[in-house]
Formats: sequence, structure tokens, C-alpha cells
Amino acid sequence: MKTLAAVLLLAVIQGRTLYEDPTRSIRIHGYTQAEGGTLENGDFEFSMRGNPAVVESRVEGMVVTAPTLSGTVSPASSSARAFIRVLNVEGGSVVTLDSAIAHQAQVDLAKRAGAAAPAEPATREASTIRSASFGYVGTGGEGTLTIPQAFTIESHSDGRVGDTSFTQTLTAEGTQATIKLDPATSAEIPVKSGTISGPVKLKISRSETKTGAPQPTLSELEGFADNVEIDLQTARTITLRGNVKVSGFSGLYQGTSEGDVVVVTLDQAMKPIRIRITGDPTKSTLRERKQGGVR
Repeated sequence: MKTLAAVLLLAVIQGRTLYEDPTRSIRIHGYTQAEGGTLENGDFEFSMRGNPAVVESRVEGMVVTAPTLSGTVSPASSSARAFIRVLNVEGGSVVTLDSAIAHQAQVDLAKRAGAAAPAEPATREASTIRSASFGYVGTGGEGTLTIPQAFTIESHSDGRVGDTSFTQTLTAEGTQATIKLDPATSAEIPVKSGTISGPVKLKISRSETKTGAPQPTLSELEGFADNVEIDLQTARTITLRGNVKVSGFSGLYQGTSEGDVVVVTLDQAMKPIRIRITGDPTKSTLRERKQGGVR
């Protein structure tokens, strides 16, 4: 039940702010028509249309844009950070997750509190998810993104490990997905785990440059499967199941593999370091790459 009656808000121009929490961590804006009110627990409930309408949760590094948005956000309190509690998104949506936005928000909050700013993360991760619609449910420590129809994900990461700098791009396409997120995690990767229904297409491209090296080392991994399971919280694996085919190259070699299940293990910097193929039968080829990096 609302403590304040919902007020219908009509705007002639874009860019008006419907809501911003006291710490400026959450902002709802860009509406042409909106309705909102404060609930008994202090949360703000809203629905709006825009071209597009925008919900930002800076401390989570999350920005959501769509023609139609509705949901509930929870403002910061003395014991909890601000976060998005519920979102329902329709009409063609874009979700971005950016670790740099989250870090800057944490720096701003530390300044407000007179505390030491958090250290700059070693890696930046920025992801974009596109789909016609999705649902999101969050708490102070976790969020679940449910995508009921075709979608694409594109994720970029760059950073440095020891004497080697790297840039990596991951893209995925599927028909449905459930993804567990920790957007405000102190780690650089906001995705904890997920399942993707297919057919699924997955591609990882990576460039690494060691200090003093004349040119970068390139690698690429492309996979197709009926379903994909992601675990970046414990095992750090991407598991492809059903009619699996993977191909790619790394360094001097390239190859293809086919099987029932392919498990790709990643290191802390999200680099694929091992591929395990199982099935009856399995099929693999490995050959030397041509000079000049031609596959």
C-alpha cells in the first residue's frame, strides 16, 4: 500500500526525472508518461513510457532502457545500498552492466561518508544484453534476469595480468535465458551463473600483449549447442550440451571438436584455458595455423 498516492505525470519533452534516491545511486528518467508512488517500506514503485524510458542503478553499474518500464526500486538506507528490486521491461530493451560505473558510484558514496575510496579494479567489464522483453528480480546481494525470448549478449573486458595486457570479447545468442547477477560485486565480472536455451551460438575472441612483445597473441573460440550452462562463481566453466561443435585457434594451432558435452574452463581473467569433450562418439581435429594467422 502506498503512503503517497500515485500521481500521473505527463511530459511534453524527454529527460525529466521521475525519481532519484538521496544518494543519487538510482535515477528513473526519460519518460513521456509515468506513474509512481512511495510504498510503506520506502521503496518507490513506478510504471512509465518513453523514447526510451531509463532506469539507472549506478552502484550496480546497471542501466536499463526500453519504451515501456515498470517496477520497484529500493533506496539506500543506513544498513543497505540502493538497488533495483523488480523490473518488467517490454517493447525492445537494452541492459548494460559496466563495472566502471559501479566503481565510480562506490567512490562517490565513500566520499559522502568520509571513507577511503575503493581501489581501482584491475579489469573493466562492460556487457550489453538486447531482447524484446525481460524480467528482473533483485536483492541487496543478487539479481536474476529472466529473458523469455530471443536475445543477444555482447561483453567486453580489458585489463592486465602480470606483464600481459588483454582485451576479450564474448558474444552469445539464444532463445531463452536465466542469468544470475551480482552487479555491485567487488569482482570485475557481474555474471555469477546462468542457463541459455538454444540453439545457442557462443564466441570468445581474445588479444594478449606481453610487455616488450612485437605483436599480440590472438585466440578465438566459437561454439554451437542446444543449451549452455555458465558457472563463473565456483567452477569458472561454460558447459555446452547437445549437438555441440566448437572451433577456434590459439597461438600456432587451430582445430574443431564435436561431442555431446563440451566443458570450457576459464581462468580468473576469463581466458579459456582448457576444453574437455565427452560423447559417443567424439571427433576432434588439430592442425597448425598458416603463416600470417590465416585459419
